Amino acid sequence: MIKKIYTLYDIKIECYHFPFFGITDAEAKRTISASASTEQSLLGKYPEDYTLYSIGEYDDETAGIKNTEKVYLGTVKEILTESGILPRNR
Repeated sequence: MIKKIYTLYDIKIECYHFPFFGITDAEAKRTISASASTEQSLLGKYPEDYTLYSIGEYDDETAGIKNTEKVYLGTVKEILTESGILPRNR
C-alpha cells in the first residue's frame, strides 16, 4: 500500500520534525488535531508555530520511498480552526 509521508515545520527552531505516515491528507490532519487538542501539548500551546507538509510517498510492500513536491497543508492553527477545535477568533 502506498502511504503518504508528512512532517511538521517548526518556525521557532527552524527545522522539520520527524516524518510520519498516513493514507490521506485528511488522516494526517486528524492526527495533528488529536495531538494538538489540548493546550498541554506544544502543538496546542503554539499552534501558529507549526506547519504541516506532505513530502513524499512510501510503498510498504517494496520499502520504496518516492519524493514528491512539498505540499503545504496548513498551520496547526488553521487545521484546528477547520476542525472546529479552535475558535476562529483565537
